[in-house]
Amino acid sequence: MIHPTAIVGGGIAGLAAAFELAKRNAPFTLFEASPRVGGLVRTERADGFTIEAGADSMLAQKRAGLDLCDELGLTPRLIVMKTPRTAFVLHAGRLFPLPAPSM
Repeated sequence: MIHPTAIVGGGIAGLAAAFELAKRNAPFTLFEASPRVGGLVRTERADGFTIEAGADSMLAQKRAGLDLCDELGLTPRLIVMKTPRTAFVLHAGRLFPLPAPSM
């Protein structure tokens, strides 16, 4: 008999675990304290600005992150940062650099 797995937290690690268990048709329950899943990864819009927040370095630096994006069909949407690695805010279709050390 297979017992359901409890996943505590709906951040990137919890969602990746849920994705893997779902692929294996393994029962699980995901518990998340906040009203939304995604953890620190999110997109916010304020005063016409689009702000991406979260652990973006995990994707560019970790092969497993890139493989997961590929499996989820997200690879075409990835944006690889080139050096110098500067953080930007998108506003009215233009990127505005944030002062260092915002990255």
